[in-house]
Amino acid sequence: MSDISSQLIKDSYNYILQSDLSTGVVYRIGGGIPVNPIFLSGLTIISSFKFSNGSEQAGYVLISDSFGNATWVENPSGPSGNYLYLSGGTVTGPTIFTSGLTANTISATTYFNLPKDVFVTGGTYNNGTVTFTNNSGGTFNVSGFSTSTGTSFTGGTVSGATNFTDGLSANTISATTYLNLPLTSLSGLSDVSITSVSSGDTLVYSGSSWVNAPLSEITGEYNVKITTPSSIVSGTTSETQVLKLEIPPYSFAANDVLNIPTLIISKVGTGASYSLRVKLSELSTMPVGTGTQTIAFMSIGNTNIFTKLSRNFIINGGFLKGYPLSNNATDVTNSTVSLREQAFDHTITNYLYVSVTPAFAGDTFQLIGLQINNL
Repeated sequence: MSDISSQLIKDSYNYILQSDLSTGVVYRIGGGIPVNPIFLSGLTIISSFKFSNGSEQAGYVLISDSFGNATWVENPSGPSGNYLYLSGGTVTGPTIFTSGLTANTISATTYFNLPKDVFVTGGTYNNGTVTFTNNSGGTFNVSGFSTSTGTSFTGGTVSGATNFTDGLSANTISATTYLNLPLTSLSGLSDVSITSVSSGDTLVYSGSSWVNAPLSEITGEYNVKITTPSSIVSGTTSETQVLKLEIPPYSFAANDVLNIPTLIISKVGTGASYSLRVKLSELSTMPVGTGTQTIAFMSIGNTNIFTKLSRNFIINGGFLKGYPLSNNATDVTNSTVSLREQAFDHTITNYLYVSVTPAFAGDTFQLIGLQINNL
């Protein structure tokens, strides 16, 4: 107990302390537990001590401030073991965890020497085990493949560049992209479903694959007639398209004749001359000017108000061969200029364009009609 021998009873009777021997709780005579008992000569705990203020939790420890006031806090040494235990808070500055770092999640604005995203780059198979490699140079194995009747793999994903040197057999193969897979073959199939075709379309074998082709490839017939006049061209001196005709793949054969027996242009006004061009191109937009894609050209005088043009071309060896660019309305004539050749791929979509280039903006032009076929 505290030493109160020098104090008068009248000054100290409220501070006389008595300990309950059964519980160890210190009481004030005639009252309850002192709010803040002070032991000037120290306090000795013989068996146990209880400090309860509502903040105590399992594993917490008492920590004192500079005035001796104690509070319950988390154990900075962790629940057990020789490691630093952190619950919440922020670690700032360069910090090295020499024995490793374990956490449920790690979040960092920047990081140092953490591994990059790892992904599979390929794999090899040997005796029922596939060894996969990744972009960091590491490997991991997947075993359990069956080799009784060849290599069998059920479920799972094989990603990255992988070579099956002895072939690959599967019920279905699904891929976003594929490399060097063979083109479709109908050999040995009893039923074939092909998308992106319409009723009446025809499949043609191009020598390496089956493609959707017009009936002309089978029957040798292609004949397009345009008898509805085009829109009127006026108020310009720039080259202006009056017709665009899409020619589907295989409309002409590899050895064929492309014939334009009739192309008629009507002109209103005699202000000046104009130029007429016919172009055959793989481009879906008309190329401007007189270049290699122009197959017919005429310069018509200002007094001519009606023009009719015809041309024939041989398709052979991947080229369109015919009359050179000249001012003649027909190619049934001689020429001192050599045969004109232009690359032509009959297996893809081509476009026939007709354009006029007026010299006087006040004249007007209109395509009256056109026919194109094979012979």
